[in-house]
Amino acid sequence: MIGINNVYDKLTLPTVGELGSVITWKSADTNWLTNTGRVVKQPEGKKQQVTLTATLMRGKERISHDYTVTIHEREPYSHYLFVYFPSNNNENLYYAISEDGYNYTPLNNGQAFFKAEGNTIMGGLRDPHILRGPDGNFYMAVTDMMCSKGWSSNRGLVLMKSSDLINWTCSKVHFPEKYAGTNFANVTRVWAPETIYDNQAGKYMVYFSLLTNDGTIPYDKDFYCYANDDFTDLVGEPTYLSRRSASWLAMVETFAYFAADKCCRRGCGSIQIHQPG
Repeated sequence: MIGINNVYDKLTLPTVGELGSVITWKSADTNWLTNTGRVVKQPEGKKQQVTLTATLMRGKERISHDYTVTIHEREPYSHYLFVYFPSNNNENLYYAISEDGYNYTPLNNGQAFFKAEGNTIMGGLRDPHILRGPDGNFYMAVTDMMCSKGWSSNRGLVLMKSSDLINWTCSKVHFPEKYAGTNFANVTRVWAPETIYDNQAGKYMVYFSLLTNDGTIPYDKDFYCYANDDFTDLVGEPTYLSRRSASWLAMVETFAYFAADKCCRRGCGSIQIHQPG
């Protein structure tokens, strides 16, 4: 079996054999590797081996074979990475790096590493949020908006995933199309998406601020959805979270979030800390 000696993300497991046999798979430890071949998390300091059993069935015949899958270890952190868009006239994505979290140096000779053109619906990438997941991959959620078209012009977000910070998958989530027939199709803002990993659910949660033009979601309110396993789409309808734009802080067995309570008057607003019950 090819590609099982240094797995970062996900194995491609066949379900039908060359002669028509049905193939099922079973992981000996789903805390590390699921039955579908997806890495749940990376080990600290050394590689992790998991037995993956393939069972072939054809008619009354049945045969099993064990494969040893080696999961790549988590690489140690050494720098802080900052992802940003430079200005309202340049809504593309850039990298900067820092050793101390205060002083940053632009990467890629100061050029964008990912451009909005061809990868968005509205033409701009804003408010990028990047997360290094427990599986070692990098996940990014970005506002799909161009400010020259108005501050209430965006209708969705962009989900991105990479194993090396160079090659990114990119998926557009367009609310009017995805949620046609619901009030979520009437959004005029899908702002500032961020991602956290929910250890209890074993899924990535994406949360964002919404506003609609039909009066059902007045002001900007925070909602969340879980992402699918490939981080290419949101699953189900958004669930209400809060009235404020929030940033989350993961703690031992719970979550806390910092919320900016904004209003239209300049200088009006506050920051609050919440711990959901």
